[in-house]
Amino acid sequence: MTAILLKGASIVYDTYTGKQLCNLNVYIEDGLIQEITEKSTGFKSDYVVECNKKAVLPGLANTHTHLAMTLFRGLADDLPLREWLEKRIWPLERKLKREHALVASKLGLIELVKAGVTAFADNYFFEDALVEATKSVGLRALVCPPIFDGEFEEHTLSHVSNLVLSQRCDALVKWGFGPHSIYSCKKETLEQIGALSKEHEIRVTIHLAETRWSQVLCEKSFGKRETDLLEECGLLSPRTLASHAVWVTKQEIRKLANYEVSVSFCPVSNMKLAEGGVAPVPELLKEGVRVSFGTDGAASNNSLSVLETIKIGLLLIKHSRWDPTLLKPHEALLIATKNGYEALGFPKHALQTGNAADVITLDLRTPSVICHRSVPLPNRIVYAPVATVDVIVSGKPIMINGKILTIDEEEAKQEFTKALEDF
Repeated sequence: MTAILLKGASIVYDTYTGKQLCNLNVYIEDGLIQEITEKSTGFKSDYVVECNKKAVLPGLANTHTHLAMTLFRGLADDLPLREWLEKRIWPLERKLKREHALVASKLGLIELVKAGVTAFADNYFFEDALVEATKSVGLRALVCPPIFDGEFEEHTLSHVSNLVLSQRCDALVKWGFGPHSIYSCKKETLEQIGALSKEHEIRVTIHLAETRWSQVLCEKSFGKRETDLLEECGLLSPRTLASHAVWVTKQEIRKLANYEVSVSFCPVSNMKLAEGGVAPVPELLKEGVRVSFGTDGAASNNSLSVLETIKIGLLLIKHSRWDPTLLKPHEALLIATKNGYEALGFPKHALQTGNAADVITLDLRTPSVICHRSVPLPNRIVYAPVATVDVIVSGKPIMINGKILTIDEEEAKQEFTKALEDF
């Protein structure tokens, strides 16, 4: 196994505890954090990474993506969700082939790495291509192929369940079910997914209460709200990761908490599609719901940066509630790391000995983060753009000093540019 020494880190910030230490060395071996110490010699390292003027943190989690939608970035801008889906995105997706998804996933993974993301959840087509790309790059992924009734023949429950149940999960890649939504799946399909999830202990991702339209449709079709329908179908459990949860009531929030459902907060996508509401994150957190951050796909966000999403999400909550004290930067970083990893089912990666070595460094020389020493690190990196310099996942160097080691970035860009010609 690779041994890495992060030498002389100006700041070591553990998001799990909020503990900040200065001028330390982080030694990584066998995929784990072995030592965090003032000592800088005596380590047998394959890589010695100079970390002066860098901050070391646990890696970020992006808990809602459709990674291959990098192909459709900018092709459906400035539209409401229903028109965005039915008039633009679904017609484009019918042209999608595996080779498209492979090169688009590679580009998306490069973007995630450069944004400091070490683990993500994906819900899209040709997920075997995504897994191929993910394993080559070296990030962690929860892969949940989408399930539809009627829209896409190869993404029926029968097809997806055969695929998912035939796969083996490993340290980097986990498989799950991705029913698209209550309006894309029949109730019988959702019930079957709930039963399979329980029987095989498989995780589920689903778009929940993303728009007023979907809530109204659910009430007209089933006489109940989306959360209540998912409960009836057996789809509320600790295995469920619900994306968006914008239009939920206090009663639904309590229900999500009681079932230990995780929620992915996707403020940028919600704002871009002008969905009107803001996910009630303060209430979700107060009730004990595990909230994390998601960017959504590049067609409804354009960016896969979790740090950008954190900033916009914080400001949106403060602004919409007329309360600048809500959700502090250190709380947001906890949500983006600890909560995200728990929602995806990946191991603890706090900066403490014995934990998974999923670590990033940020450049403290970035002009926008140079400020008075009294400003806490979370405030510096959440409220201003900051560059990611190094990324390590399960003790493997993915990016060192800004250069991705596991994939040829220029080749990936060329392949992607060529694929764009098909759309």
